[in-house]
Amino acid sequence: MWPPVGTTCGALAVPVAVERVHSGAHYPSDVAAGAALGLASAALVRAASRLLWRRAL
Repeated sequence: MWPPVGTTCGALAVPVAVERVHSGAHYPSDVAAGAALGLASAALVRAASRLLWRRAL
């Protein structure tokens, strides 16, 4: 919906992810899986809202 906000949130998430790996709280694969899951769920939410809007009209 708002690409600048998404970019800002993504830019803020990267240092947090790096810190979590650096501190040993997560493995890099954990961070990669979380990022993939987050991106996939965001894409599904965007697609679902568009499909529901089409069916409502």
